[in-house]
Amino acid sequence: MKWFSGEAQWPYFSITCLPSFADPHTWNKAQAKGHVILCEDLDKVVWWETFQMVRRMVEEGLQHLFDKYSWKPDESELDDFAWACCELPIMASIRVRYVCQQSGHGRTLQSVFKGLLDLRDLPANLKEEYLWILRQAYMPDSSEIHPDVAEKYCLVLFKIDEAEIRATLEPISPIVNLPSEDAEDVALYHATVREFITGEPIGDVKDKIFFIDDVKGYFMGLPLLRLFNNYFQ
Repeated sequence: MKWFSGEAQWPYFSITCLPSFADPHTWNKAQAKGHVILCEDLDKVVWWETFQMVRRMVEEGLQHLFDKYSWKPDESELDDFAWACCELPIMASIRVRYVCQQSGHGRTLQSVFKGLLDLRDLPANLKEEYLWILRQAYMPDSSEIHPDVAEKYCLVLFKIDEAEIRATLEPISPIVNLPSEDAEDVALYHATVREFITGEPIGDVKDKIFFIDDVKGYFMGLPLLRLFNNYFQ
């Protein structure tokens, strides 16, 4: 607490995932007025601590599957899975949800888990991770998105049936929360998903369909964003 002109000024806390707000230069004017600005960059935590946190997230997030099935990865495989998450808890949570989703759709836990470890072109950052999820959902054979799927995203603009919306979004449930109860809202797990689909397209020409910046049709990006905006309102 700091006192100014006889009045108590209560502390103000700001927690953000945007690095620009944590930049000390951002607070120069406030500091010049005598305000005390303390910044803590959690990305600068010792790498071993970050790894241990991610490793724990992976093991605890998949524990119910380890209890359910006879197979369980050994310690080295769990370590490799955690390392592949690039020390990012967000990526760890996405991959845990991906394993849970795929294990319930006709694939064994072992095949899904080891399949991620054996990826040749493993996503190296969060944007590549989002693109990989979208490709796996709608372009599993590396072809272009099926016209029927693209049409469904167009129809989202015209408020298609709730069941159709859920069926269309279910393949990307590692990044989109689809509650089992219809009364609950569909939501993004992380704000960075919205930033991703509204940002500059990455990947190949065929991947532009996932972004709002696709001026030739933006079959997916804009309808998806409008859907979430409607739910949030």
